[in-house]
Amino acid sequence: MHWTLVRLMRLYPDIRTKDKITELLNSQFTDDKISKEIEFLNEKQNRTFERTYGWAWLMRLQSELLQLDTPDGKKWAQTLNPLVKIIRDRTIEYFNKLPKAVRPGTHSNTAFSMNHMISYAQVAGDKKLEQSIEKTAKKFFMNDKNCPTGYEPSGVDFVSPCLSEAYLMSLILDRPEYSEWLDDFFPDLCDPTFKNIMDPPVVTDLKDYIIGHLIGLNFQRSWAYRGIANELPKEDPRKKIFLELSDIHLRSGLEGMDQTGYGGSHWLASFATLAFTN
Repeated sequence: MHWTLVRLMRLYPDIRTKDKITELLNSQFTDDKISKEIEFLNEKQNRTFERTYGWAWLMRLQSELLQLDTPDGKKWAQTLNPLVKIIRDRTIEYFNKLPKAVRPGTHSNTAFSMNHMISYAQVAGDKKLEQSIEKTAKKFFMNDKNCPTGYEPSGVDFVSPCLSEAYLMSLILDRPEYSEWLDDFFPDLCDPTFKNIMDPPVVTDLKDYIIGHLIGLNFQRSWAYRGIANELPKEDPRKKIFLELSDIHLRSGLEGMDQTGYGGSHWLASFATLAFTN
């Protein structure tokens, strides 16, 4: 949610809450608080805390601060940098030893975290991290075929494993190679199993913290579909379909996100913001 505030302030510099956001972030991004975070994460039992979901969002936050071309943005990025460096180094270490991708539709999904991390690596000009992500992504996903879209979603997903992977590979591969890879990775769009990720998920209890994950799944699918479509050639018929599916899922997420109570309000705005602005 810190990322959400920085993102909105960067994209909409005249936002009426700018002074309140600045005041809040000045109180949050302090040397003392960051040193406490580092102290916590350096404790033996916490070295894997929030791996890799929280790690990825920290990098996404830092990438936003690096793009916020203001004195405050520069100051905040500098303050966060020691914490980001620790997580960045642990990420490379983790990818070097991780034997297989982690593929659920929740926090530990490897492809989803890599989507955030590669954005940071590119903005920061961190070639070593970017190369680590690319190498690991190709090792895990390059030979994947026929992603089991018929198994999606589980009842608690906020990430589509198939769409997260497809979006990540759109950031890794050049366009001709990506189009060929996608041909093998997705089933035919007319295949009945693909309908499972074309239709917005049914949310049976908006206020259930975990079932409510499915509201966020709409937003994640939306930005993934749009990202995939952007890397397809103009003549590819999937391009138009994926852009339409992106809009359908965006609308579906917006219809439910204000009815969730704290279970959704503490995170859904970040997913909605990314879907709108990615």
